[in-house]
Amino acid sequence: MDHSFVIPVYGESPYLAQCIESLKAQTVKSPIILCAPKDSDFLKETAKKYHLPTHINPNGGGIGKDWNYALDQAETDLVTIAHQDDIYNEDYTEKILESYEKNPDSVITFTDYGELRGDNIVKSNLNLRIKRILLMPFRIRPGKWSQKFSIMFGSSICCPSVTYNKEELNNYKFDEELKSNLDWKAWVDFYKAGKKFNYVPKQLMYHRIHDDSETSKVLGENNRKTEDIEILKEIWPDWAAKIIGTVYQLSEKSNNG
Repeated sequence: MDHSFVIPVYGESPYLAQCIESLKAQTVKSPIILCAPKDSDFLKETAKKYHLPTHINPNGGGIGKDWNYALDQAETDLVTIAHQDDIYNEDYTEKILESYEKNPDSVITFTDYGELRGDNIVKSNLNLRIKRILLMPFRIRPGKWSQKFSIMFGSSICCPSVTYNKEELNNYKFDEELKSNLDWKAWVDFYKAGKKFNYVPKQLMYHRIHDDSETSKVLGENNRKTEDIEILKEIWPDWAAKIIGTVYQLSEKSNNG
């Protein structure tokens, strides 16, 4: 199966170059595509420097629109939507492809991850340990229960670590109305549709946490709690969803700063 990276670009991220360089350094090479809601000198200069194709979304921006457009631009079966602030280990693609060879019917394959906070790589903290506990059933007995456990208390799947199988997606579209939880909503939708998840329990990428990230902005706007509870209601009774949503918010606050 062929693979490609698509990077949705917004603003002028000071970390975009590091992301691109980490993708270019992969032991197994894949095409890299830049997508953006509008053209800019920054985008043109970046594309020229790294010799990358660029696609401008005629429908404008927004996380859902960016991700849906990004998936459409990839011509390969397997697609990773790489977040512009994050970096990927050089063996990310290699391990993803090895996993898909064994599990070709998986709709998503995702990996363990660490965090980037300033110049520091954080391989473990409370938030990461909780998510690894929620993913532990994948190590023991992968299947429907492990998939449900990974989404029933919050989203333990790190979305920039995910590679999508477009053949299994069946033209699925991310919810463009959601501001933060469109990835978690997608995992719930896939689970309900009987799709297969696959987990590579190795830290193969690092997700940057900083005040200007989209996640931190959403948390700062206090929009996420409402979305959390609405998604939890698809799995739990209303009263339980509210309790779990409140607890989940406490762990997600570590994204601020």
